[in-house]
Amino acid sequence: MAYGDEKLNGLKPFLKQHCFECHGPEKQKNDIRFDTLGSDLSDKRALEIWQEALDQLNLGEMPPKKKPQPPRAEVNKIVDALTARLKTAYAEQRSTGGKTVLRRLNRYELRNTFRD
Repeated sequence: MAYGDEKLNGLKPFLKQHCFECHGPEKQKNDIRFDTLGSDLSDKRALEIWQEALDQLNLGEMPPKKKPQPPRAEVNKIVDALTARLKTAYAEQRSTGGKTVLRRLNRYELRNTFRD
């Protein structure tokens, strides 16, 4: 995630304080490292990891119950920022770049086209 992104101002400090212990340079649970995770959300793997992180935050599963919990207001702020950024990334993925995508008609559609 682009830590420099305006929408994500508080993300890096939040991750450093609450996530790097289990998903940082020393330890990588589930092979996830937030300290090196790419900011290019066109990378499918990075997008999946950020989506999973968002889901875990929404469910209250992360940070784990045994670890110090951030204030809910802080979590909500991060969730809102991640949601907005991921929504944009998904829209970019679905975009055709302004180009019309042509596809073949099946027999049923072709028959209806001729009939119209």
